Amino acid sequence: DSATTRDNNGHGTHVAAIAAATTGNHLGIAAPFAGKLLPVRVLGSRGSGSVGDVADGIDYAAARGARVINLSLGAPYDSRTLEDAVRDAWTGGALVVAAAGNAGGEEQLYPAGYNDALSVSAWGFADHGLADFASYHRTVELTAPGEHIYSAFLQGGYQLLSGSSMAAPFVSGVAAALLAARPDLSNACLRHLLQETAEELRTPGRDDKTGYGMVRFDLAVERLDSFTCP
Repeated sequence: DSATTRDNNGHGTHVAAIAAATTGNHLGIAAPFAGKLLPVRVLGSRGSGSVGDVADGIDYAAARGARVINLSLGAPYDSRTLEDAVRDAWTGGALVVAAAGNAGGEEQLYPAGYNDALSVSAWGFADHGLADFASYHRTVELTAPGEHIYSAFLQGGYQLLSGSSMAAPFVSGVAAALLAARPDLSNACLRHLLQETAEELRTPGRDDKTGYGMVRFDLAVERLDSFTCP
């Protein structure tokens, strides 16, 4: 119910800048998307909160026309309230991108585990493989850099953070940039485009640790004009 979206933790600022930091100013991080952000705060200053608040935040963003909703958060238990919010956002046309988790093994987090969310796992620093902390599961769909990510932080500063929370906004930023160029793409078509242009990291096709592979902005842009939904 708060009217402020001020970040008292730093996590949200770090995530937002990965997706949509100002680029070309020789400061901080270069982001794939340079458009408008709709900041929605659903967690407290300690980085925790309720499933109901997260669901309300998703509803809030979807009702205001957000076409990409980034969820760098998760819980190890299912919730009908949360699933309904994700489903409603997807049905309304939004691509919901969620962090796969940081358990360092097989684990299912939610909302990443829902069919209507795109689950993103974390690739390690310097291209050394899947991050040691990365969670994996049959729902993982894409992978993005998630270890030692330099991005904006509190009080105008910058900081290195690691986690699938950092990987998800790379995908969200790419998705938003693609939609800016092709606003006619549905969320389903956009999801297919991201899958089809991902760089395979382990085996041909999809696997539980890296999904369809590493998100590739450049390859998606190459396919963008000619891409038709399967």
